[in-house]
Amino acid sequence: MALKLSGLPIHDELIRFGGMYEEDGYNSMDSLIKEDTIPDAILAVNDPVAIGTLQRIKEEGMNIPNDIGLIGFSNNQITSVVSPPLTTINQPFYSMGKGRRILLDMIGGKLKTISSLRLPWKRN
Repeated sequence: MALKLSGLPIHDELIRFGGMYEEDGYNSMDSLIKEDTIPDAILAVNDPVAIGTLQRIKEEGMNIPNDIGLIGFSNNQITSVVSPPLTTINQPFYSMGKGRRILLDMIGGKLKTISSLRLPWKRN
Protein backbone atom coordinates (compact mmCIF):
# COMPACT_ATOMS: atom_id res chain seq x y z
CA MET A 1 0.00 0.00 0.00
CA ALA A 2 2.79 2.45 0.87
CA LEU A 3 4.46 1.84 -2.49
CA LYS A 4 1.22 2.49 -4.36
CA LEU A 5 0.53 5.65 -2.38
CA SER A 6 4.05 6.85 -3.18
CA GLY A 7 3.63 6.07 -6.87
CA LEU A 8 6.38 3.45 -6.75
CA PRO A 9 6.15 0.14 -8.61
CA ILE A 10 5.64 -3.16 -6.81
CA HIS A 11 8.16 -5.76 -7.95
CA ASP A 12 6.38 -9.07 -7.39
CA GLU A 13 9.58 -10.97 -8.21
CA LEU A 14 11.12 -9.62 -4.99
CA ILE A 15 8.29 -10.70 -2.69
CA ARG A 16 8.72 -13.99 -0.86
CA PHE A 17 6.04 -15.83 1.08
CA GLY A 18 7.44 -18.19 3.66
CA GLY A 19 7.17 -19.05 7.28
CA MET A 20 8.07 -17.41 10.54
CA TYR A 21 11.42 -19.05 11.33
CA GLU A 22 15.11 -18.42 10.70
CA GLU A 23 15.27 -21.10 8.02
CA ASP A 24 12.46 -19.39 6.13
CA GLY A 25 14.42 -16.15 5.96
CA TYR A 26 17.54 -18.03 4.95
CA ASN A 27 15.72 -19.90 2.17
CA SER A 28 13.97 -16.79 0.89
CA MET A 29 17.24 -14.85 0.70
CA ASP A 30 18.89 -17.84 -0.94
CA SER A 31 16.26 -17.84 -3.68
CA LEU A 32 16.76 -14.11 -4.30
CA ILE A 33 20.51 -14.66 -4.60
CA LYS A 34 20.12 -17.64 -6.95
CA GLU A 35 17.68 -15.67 -9.12
CA ASP A 36 20.05 -12.67 -9.10
CA THR A 37 17.17 -10.44 -7.93
CA ILE A 38 18.72 -8.88 -4.85
CA PRO A 39 16.77 -5.84 -3.65
CA ASP A 40 18.21 -2.70 -2.05
CA ALA A 41 16.57 -3.59 1.27
CA ILE A 42 14.44 -6.26 2.94
CA LEU A 43 11.68 -5.91 5.52
CA ALA A 44 11.24 -9.29 7.17
CA VAL A 45 7.95 -10.43 8.69
CA ASN A 46 9.65 -10.87 12.08
CA ASP A 47 13.07 -10.88 13.70
CA PRO A 48 13.74 -14.64 13.41
CA VAL A 49 13.16 -14.44 9.65
CA ALA A 50 15.46 -11.41 9.52
CA ILE A 51 18.16 -13.35 11.40
CA GLY A 52 17.99 -16.17 8.84
CA THR A 53 18.14 -13.60 6.05
CA LEU A 54 21.15 -11.99 7.73
CA GLN A 55 22.95 -15.33 7.88
CA ARG A 56 22.51 -15.95 4.15
CA ILE A 57 23.52 -12.36 3.29
CA LYS A 58 26.74 -12.77 5.29
CA GLU A 59 27.48 -16.15 3.65
CA GLU A 60 27.23 -14.44 0.28
CA GLY A 61 29.85 -11.93 1.41
CA MET A 62 27.49 -8.98 1.32
CA ASN A 63 27.64 -6.23 3.91
CA ILE A 64 24.75 -4.75 5.86
CA PRO A 65 24.04 -1.85 5.45
CA ASN A 66 26.49 -1.07 2.61
CA ASP A 67 25.26 -3.69 0.12
CA ILE A 68 21.73 -4.30 1.36
CA GLY A 69 19.45 -2.99 4.09
CA LEU A 70 17.62 -5.33 6.47
CA ILE A 71 14.83 -4.61 8.95
CA GLY A 72 13.13 -7.07 11.29
CA PHE A 73 9.79 -6.81 13.02
CA SER A 74 9.04 -7.62 16.67
CA ASN A 75 12.00 -6.13 18.58
CA ASN A 76 13.31 -9.49 19.75
CA GLN A 77 16.27 -9.13 22.15
CA ILE A 78 18.47 -11.23 19.85
CA THR A 79 18.59 -8.30 17.40
CA SER A 80 20.99 -6.41 19.66
CA VAL A 81 23.55 -9.23 19.89
CA VAL A 82 23.88 -10.23 16.23
CA SER A 83 26.50 -8.53 14.08
CA PRO A 84 25.66 -6.06 12.82
CA PRO A 85 22.88 -5.25 15.29
CA LEU A 86 19.59 -5.57 13.46
CA THR A 87 17.20 -2.68 12.97
CA THR A 88 13.79 -3.84 14.15
CA ILE A 89 10.29 -2.47 14.50
CA ASN A 90 8.79 -2.76 17.97
CA GLN A 91 5.38 -4.33 18.48
CA PRO A 92 3.78 -2.90 21.63
CA PHE A 93 1.62 -5.94 22.34
CA TYR A 94 -0.09 -4.56 25.43
CA SER A 95 -1.09 -1.35 23.68
CA MET A 96 -2.17 -3.28 20.60
CA GLY A 97 -4.39 -5.36 22.88
CA LYS A 98 -5.96 -2.19 24.28
CA GLY A 99 -6.72 -1.14 20.70
CA ARG A 100 -8.33 -4.52 20.06
CA ARG A 101 -10.51 -4.07 23.15
CA ILE A 102 -11.63 -0.63 21.94
CA LEU A 103 -12.45 -2.04 18.50
CA LEU A 104 -14.49 -4.89 19.99
CA ASP A 105 -16.33 -2.45 22.26
CA MET A 106 -17.18 -0.32 19.24
CA ILE A 107 -18.40 -3.34 17.28
CA GLY A 108 -20.44 -4.49 20.29
CA GLY A 109 -22.01 -1.06 20.70
CA LYS A 110 -20.44 -0.40 24.12
CA LEU A 111 -18.41 2.49 22.72
CA LYS A 112 -19.66 4.96 20.12
CA THR A 113 -16.54 6.93 19.20
CA ILE A 114 -12.89 7.31 20.01
CA SER A 115 -10.92 10.41 19.18
CA SER A 116 -7.53 8.70 18.84
CA LEU A 117 -5.36 5.85 20.01
CA ARG A 118 -1.61 6.29 19.92
CA LEU A 119 0.74 3.39 20.33
CA PRO A 120 3.98 4.10 22.21
CA TRP A 121 7.23 4.24 20.31
CA LYS A 122 10.85 4.83 21.07
CA ARG A 123 14.06 5.22 19.14
CA ASN A 124 16.90 3.01 20.32
